[in-house]
This record gives sequence, structure tokens and C-alpha cells, in this order.
Amino acid sequence: MKINKEVTFYRPLLINDKELVYLDSFMKEFFEEVQYKAKCKSDTIIEFKDLTELISFENPSFRKIEKLEITAFKVGKNQYTGDRVYIKFNNKSIFDLQSANCSIEFNSEKEFDSFYVGFIKRMKCLQPWYNFLNTFPASLVILFTLAIPTFVFVLIIGFFDIFNKTNFLSSGDGKKEGFLTYAFILICYLIFSLTIDNTVNFFFPKVFYDIGKQKKVLLARHKFLYIIFGVIGLGVLINIISYFVI
Repeated sequence: MKINKEVTFYRPLLINDKELVYLDSFMKEFFEEVQYKAKCKSDTIIEFKDLTELISFENPSFRKIEKLEITAFKVGKNQYTGDRVYIKFNNKSIFDLQSANCSIEFNSEKEFDSFYVGFIKRMKCLQPWYNFLNTFPASLVILFTLAIPTFVFVLIIGFFDIFNKTNFLSSGDGKKEGFLTYAFILICYLIFSLTIDNTVNFFFPKVFYDIGKQKKVLLARHKFLYIIFGVIGLGVLINIISYFVI
């Protein structure tokens, strides 16, 4: 009997040394072989012989890891037909809702159930403290809360304008001006949402490989945020105190 399952993760994932060791040790309880392959920024692909080699990788900015694949299988069996697990961590764009895709395949239902429960638990350990901040792109939220209602509103106004019940789109220089105004609003929505998406993804990345030199990169970004919000918070506090004192 063969049982398989495809699992997709949407929450942000922070892949660091500690959690990788935790995941690797669990995988080796079921599989004799666990392989790691990374695609880096410089369009190079690195195959690591083991986890130790991966976590000791320098991971410089010019060749930082952008995608990571983990394949686990039993020795003596073809890794694509026997018991196996394939994990692919995504880091494509801010519009990619998926952070990881996993394929699990076992020839025993009992082994599958035992592995699946522990696997999900260990994958959840990869979720950072900011996982609620970067689950869905701000552009999608703005699209459904602002852009689409605005579009529907303009369509309704345009419909009534056809029957000369309102001159909303015909005022000024005519209908062209009305539609240009709507187009400008949509462009503003787009620029605003993309700015938010890129800012959030910069400080709170969907998938980040906290390995080697990249550890300092993420730490520096969060320190910058602490300073900014610290200054703002201090300023607000001073204003409140001065208001009541003066």
C-alpha cells in the first residue's frame, strides 16, 4: 500500500541552524539519507553533502541562498518511487503566498501517520515571531477592500451616467476626465500597496535563510526598526508628559 500527501505552508519561515538540526534529526529517524540542495543569488546551485556543510556555508550577500530543497529517502530504494519526503522552500516574490511545498510518500500507513504528526510540529517551529505580519500581501488586502469597491462604484456611476441621471463622469472635460481620475486612483493604490509589500518583506521576509553572514543582515534590519519605533515611542511619551505637566 502506498500513501502520499502534498502539504503547503503559507506562514513565513525563518530557517536557522538550530531548527534545521532539529528537523534533520527527526528526518533521520525515518530515513537513512537526507540531502540538501540550494539555489543561490548568483544563479549557482550548491549540493551539500550533509547538514553540517550547509550550516557552515558562509552565505554571503552576493551568493546568498534563495531557495532550499531537502530530499529524504531510504537507502536501497529509488528516491522517487520508495518512501521519501521532498521539501521545497520558496522565496520567489512578494506575491507568492506559499512559503514551502512538501511531498510525503510512504508505503506504510502507520509510518506515514507517525512521520506526519512530528513533521508538521517541526515545520511550525520554523515560523518566526512575526509570522502574522507577512502571511498575505498588503496588495491583495488593498485590492479587495479598496480597489474593487472603487471599481464597482465607478461602474455604477457610469451606468447611471449613460441614462443621464447624473453627470458625475461627464462633468468638467467630460467622461475622459472621470476615467482618468479613476485610473490615477488605481495607480496610487498599486504604488501604495507595492511599497507596503516590499517594506514588510524587507524587514519581515516570507522565507529567510538565517545562515552564515545573513544572520547579521536580519539582525541589523530589526535593530533599525527598534531604533525607529523607540524614537517615535519616546517622542509620543514626551508629548504626553509635557501635555499634562504644562
